[in-house]
Amino acid sequence: MSENTEQSQETIHNEVFSLEKTAADHEAIREAFGLNKPAEKRGMYEQDARKPGFRQFAVLFITLAVVGASIAAWFGFEYLLEKEEEARFIAEHDRKLAEEEARRNRIEYADIAFLDSMPPAVSIAMDDKPLYARSKDGSYTELRARESTWIQNLPIKEDTILIFSFAAEGFKPLSRTVAYYDWFPSNKPGKNPLEKAFKKIVLEPDVSPRITGCEQLPPILETSGCEWTVVREIAFRERYAEAVKSLVPTEDQQRASLKSIFSRNPLLAQAANGFDIATLDTGAPIIAPELPDATKSLLKTLTEHPYGLYGAITIETDMPDTRVFFMSEPLMVVKSSGNMAQVKVQPNEPYTFAVYGQGKPIEITQLLSLRLEANDVPNYVTEIAPHQWHCEVPDINTALQIPAPEIPPELNRPEYRHQLCTYSIKISVKFQEIKKIEEDAAKQREKAAKPQTKENAATE
Repeated sequence: MSENTEQSQETIHNEVFSLEKTAADHEAIREAFGLNKPAEKRGMYEQDARKPGFRQFAVLFITLAVVGASIAAWFGFEYLLEKEEEARFIAEHDRKLAEEEARRNRIEYADIAFLDSMPPAVSIAMDDKPLYARSKDGSYTELRARESTWIQNLPIKEDTILIFSFAAEGFKPLSRTVAYYDWFPSNKPGKNPLEKAFKKIVLEPDVSPRITGCEQLPPILETSGCEWTVVREIAFRERYAEAVKSLVPTEDQQRASLKSIFSRNPLLAQAANGFDIATLDTGAPIIAPELPDATKSLLKTLTEHPYGLYGAITIETDMPDTRVFFMSEPLMVVKSSGNMAQVKVQPNEPYTFAVYGQGKPIEITQLLSLRLEANDVPNYVTEIAPHQWHCEVPDINTALQIPAPEIPPELNRPEYRHQLCTYSIKISVKFQEIKKIEEDAAKQREKAAKPQTKENAATE
């Protein structure tokens, strides 16, 4: 064989060996990467068929995670829906509460009328506070039920309950409650939207006997003293005063009656300056020349009318230096210096008087006038009628010692025992309340006079 032939065979052998090596390397690479396996088994590790593989765990974990996430998402969605619904419900509830609160707190104004009363002119109080009325001259007086008494501009809310109380001497107290649904629409142009009217306030008479142990009182014309009741005493005061006015008592009757008057009315005895009550037990003249003129005047009235009905007035005030005017004249008092000065009443220091002018006793059967003045507040005025006085009756033993007037037989009735009474009346004035009423009325007038614009209507 030639040298060229040997070289060719060696080259062919080397190429074949190289191809085989390349194929072997290729197969090794395929085996290393699993490329010699079927396509569906590529990427899988050889494992025991009896043991679960990692991929199964992975698939199970992923499945559970997806399901759990879905359930969590569902519950989360439901929770959000419930919270949103709850928020809407709370908001609606709060809105309704606010509307209800605003409705309950809405202020309306009402007028109420008391058109008549029995007895006449009973006093009116609201929520245990006295009420006042303004007269044309700007002064104030206590509110009473007359022919047509109105209380105007009462602020009313849905929960407002007003209690009106009525009082008169000789009658049992009465109260009336007015709630929101007791008012009626007024339907009157220019008037408040709500109103109510009481046609007549009727108080029940107090028929209890004036005297405890009245069965011991000697009867007049064989009538029982127990028939002298509270309401009868009120009803027959003026008739009694007329019956005894024409009586002409003897001197002994004068002395006995004067002693009884001074024992039951210490203020009258005090006003009789310079008079010695012991004089009544002697034969000395009752009215001595040396007595002061005021004392002489007082003794003259009391001796000429020993069976008259005399009383004392007590004044209470909440303002310092309250000046007193009685029967249109300043009420004067004699000071320790001997000088005269007008009476000035102080807070928490009630002042009581039974005499005015030059020794005039206060007769309860007259229509009396009283005016009180204080600084920086409106004046207070009032009238005192005969039926308004309070009768304080002594115990039965004292009553038996009080001499009875010799009334004509045709007028002798159980109710004519007024000589047993100690008459009094209390006038209590709250100037601070009157001042507040005046200030509120001024604000109302100012508000009514102010032109209504959108701006001030919004601020008010």
